Amino acid sequence: MRIKNAIKLAFKDLGRSKKNTILSSTGIAIGIFLIVLMVSLGEGIRTRLAESIREITSLNLIKVSPPYEGPSTCFSEEECKDFEGPSPTKEILKEDEEQIKNFPEVEYIWRPYRFQVEYSLNEKKIDFYVLSSLPKESFDITKVVNLIAGKPYQNNREIIIEENTLKEVGFKDPGNALGKEVIVKPYIVEKSLLEGEYYEEIPQKAKKYYDERKLKIVGISKSSFLSLGDNNLVDISLAENIYKKYLKVKPENEVDSSLYNLNVIVKDPEDVKVVSDKIKNMGYEVESAESTIQMLNSGFRSVNLILATFGIVVLITSAIGIANTMYILVLKRKREIGILKAIGAKNKDVLSIYLFEAVLIGIFGAIVGIFTAWIVGNGLSIAITEIVKSQMKNMPFISEIKGRILSPYISLRLFFGTILIAVFFSVIAARRPAKQAAKMTPVEALRYE
Repeated sequence: MRIKNAIKLAFKDLGRSKKNTILSSTGIAIGIFLIVLMVSLGEGIRTRLAESIREITSLNLIKVSPPYEGPSTCFSEEECKDFEGPSPTKEILKEDEEQIKNFPEVEYIWRPYRFQVEYSLNEKKIDFYVLSSLPKESFDITKVVNLIAGKPYQNNREIIIEENTLKEVGFKDPGNALGKEVIVKPYIVEKSLLEGEYYEEIPQKAKKYYDERKLKIVGISKSSFLSLGDNNLVDISLAENIYKKYLKVKPENEVDSSLYNLNVIVKDPEDVKVVSDKIKNMGYEVESAESTIQMLNSGFRSVNLILATFGIVVLITSAIGIANTMYILVLKRKREIGILKAIGAKNKDVLSIYLFEAVLIGIFGAIVGIFTAWIVGNGLSIAITEIVKSQMKNMPFISEIKGRILSPYISLRLFFGTILIAVFFSVIAARRPAKQAAKMTPVEALRYE
């Protein structure tokens, strides 16, 4: 019997047993729906995060730090009282910094300074914000600062302020702040003078100022996610001067982050792995956009596997239903099987008809499941986006999100992979009843009433 004829007979038989076909396909559809819905939403989140990482992080930037040791979490109230997390095992040595600087693939390196500061502008003061540093020479190299207005600074009397900071001091249109002067006052917090464990603003008496600068706003940067001034930037030369003053007042127990961090810019993004491996061999840890994305992908693969397991359990249950359906179909069609055998059909011909029926059930159930998952996934995506935007509309980074917060992502691999899984379970379930039908003799089958 030709394959074409076997497929025609399979279609015809399934059409005559619509109720059983629909029931079997429904079980497959539910299992595939769960797999595709969960995995596609997970893939949608992963894709969105990966895109965000590439947008806010330079592809040729490597962040260097020493290994850290110690517990990363605390469990009891007593443990958490003075808990500060893992601590660095060593400083980044000057000689190692020089060695990295001399790598042929390296374009530029610098120590990232970061200060807690008070900003005074537009007759308002705000704290809890930070001041970061970026060499003016690296703007064109890194391309990590998204300027929405103005230009990069050219000297140590200019500053780039992020839009969230300007909105906090009353600028509805951050662009109106260009050309104005902001007073920047770095300070340390004397914890012994803090009143209470939690506070909305740092008491004035607990602040110990160690510098004051009046800087001209020449650029406005886009705020990063949950940023508290990470994109408030000054040139590295100014940051080094502030840092020298900080060292004079630095508390003994306060960690100086600049000793444990180094930023490295490579000439070509393709050199990131080569330079990263060299730095790792020196005993340091590295972080880059691609390494972060790889770690993200690895984590989501594990999550997707766990999520897909729920759908697999449903498919196993569905396979039992398909097996029962096939046994019923075999009993109902004994005379037909006998006639086929009597006119010359071989065992493999009968076997192929029933296996083709199982394949069709699997394909039909999978397509219905995938289509339903796509509809439900998009519905959830729209609902989640609307809820988050309405509940958190006052948060700047939420109001600026274009489109949906997450969207289901059904890749070709997921589409065809789930169809193959559905067909696999259907064929496995139908194999035994199909073999039973194939082994029938014409006489045995024609006797059946």
